This record gives sequence, C-alpha cells and structure tokens, in this order.
Amino acid sequence: MIDTITIMREELSIRKATDLGRFGDAFELAMRSYISRRRCYKVKRQGAEDIRFSKDGKRYTCEVKSACGEIENADKAQYVIYCPNVDPNFPAESQGYVFTREQWVAFLNGYTGRGQFTKWDSRGHLHIQSFYVSETVRPKASKPIAAYIESVLFDLPTADEFFERG
Repeated sequence: MIDTITIMREELSIRKATDLGRFGDAFELAMRSYISRRRCYKVKRQGAEDIRFSKDGKRYTCEVKSACGEIENADKAQYVIYCPNVDPNFPAESQGYVFTREQWVAFLNGYTGRGQFTKWDSRGHLHIQSFYVSETVRPKASKPIAAYIESVLFDLPTADEFFERG
C-alpha cells in the first residue's frame, strides 16, 4: 500500500519554501504513486500527461491539478484529479476529486459569481483564480469562488472512491 502522506511530506521537506508549486508537485507525486501502486519520484514535465492508467480493461490519461496551478493542458486528458487545497497531513487520494474531461470543462466554464474564475498569468499560462481558503491562507481572495468549487466537488468521487481502494 502506498502511503501518500509520507510521499507528500518527503517531497515538501526537500523543496524550498519559496517554491510556490511545491504543494502541487507533492500532490502530483503522491497521486501518481497511488494510482501506479509504486513510488514515483519526479513530476511530469509541463505539457506531458501526468498519469496513464487502466480501468475496466481500458487505458486512460489523467492530469493532476491543485489549487490555482496551471490548467491549460488539463482538458486534453480523459480525467482530471483536482485538489483545491493540498494538506500534507491527509492522504492525497482522499483530497483529490476525479472529473471526466467534460465535467472539467463544465467546471471551468460554469462559474457565474462575481469576478473571473480563471486568469492568464504574465507567462501566458491559464490558472484558476485565487480563492478563499481560511482566514490565514489567502484571506483576501474570493469566497464565492471557493463556495463554487466546494459545491461542484460535493458530487464528485474522490480518487480512492474512483479507484475503489478506499
């Protein structure tokens, strides 16, 4: 059995605190390890599919996304595993929600609250807009975006439910 908490903690311990993508990378490594059932040590390069897996005799591709990370390549995968707030104290497979490609596109286009749901950064990469997490984490960010994300995730399976290992 893969211990995704240990994987995330190990990865975070070797990353610099200034690395803004360290939680997303730790989550991706934990999810790749969980799905492949073997320890993975490197994140996939940008633009490459994060995970290939078999389910019910068919092969699929999966992209792993977290928080407000880059999302422009996710709609090319058949599945997207999304975690809005990575917590290294909980198993990755219970934090990541599984979208089909169609559900992911609907999620990105379905926000009707104030402000924009996605934004382009200065390097030309598309991200989910920053959103409210707690009083101490992004306290000035959007509470309506966080509420929208939570409402969509409520109806989706977590990775452990989807892969029937929970």
